[in-house]
Amino acid sequence: MPIRQAVLASTCAAFVAVAPAWGQTVTLEDLRGSVIEATLVFEQHGLANGRFVSDTYRVDRQMTFGSGDTVQDNVTRTVEGAKRTRRQSGSGSYTLGQAREVSNFGGGHVVYLFSNGALTILRTYKEGGQKVEIAFTRDPAGIGCSIRAPYAREKGGDVQMTGLFGAHLQHWTQKQISSSCRVSKR
Repeated sequence: MPIRQAVLASTCAAFVAVAPAWGQTVTLEDLRGSVIEATLVFEQHGLANGRFVSDTYRVDRQMTFGSGDTVQDNVTRTVEGAKRTRRQSGSGSYTLGQAREVSNFGGGHVVYLFSNGALTILRTYKEGGQKVEIAFTRDPAGIGCSIRAPYAREKGGDVQMTGLFGAHLQHWTQKQISSSCRVSKR
């Protein structure tokens, strides 16, 4: 009996020592040198320069976690309407925890934050804002992610911004209809 208990104890100890870290929180250090490719697709309805619009809005992001607290974010936005498709790309380097003013979409502020295994991007517009949440998890294949990006209404009103190519947008409904996210090492 004592030999059996000793073998069982040593086997359990060995298993614990090599058990995967699937349940552990992903850290910023784990993401250094990683590329995150994420896509969000929204269905939106509202006014563009006073005319009713109903379209599909797609956001493709490619983010790289660099040294220190920097994130390089390359974004392509595509609007598919009944008559045409429009696309606009932009990029920027952001320091985690440092808010800054931005001029796109009619201006506002943005801050990138990392905490508890998640990257959060908070963005304000002329009225309203958006919270992009990328949650990182460990899985058997490595590090995985999921993304969501709800819009926030200010004082119960519509979200208002300047859209692609200068149109004044007033959204009364935006619904995320799909998303994808993956992490790879460079």
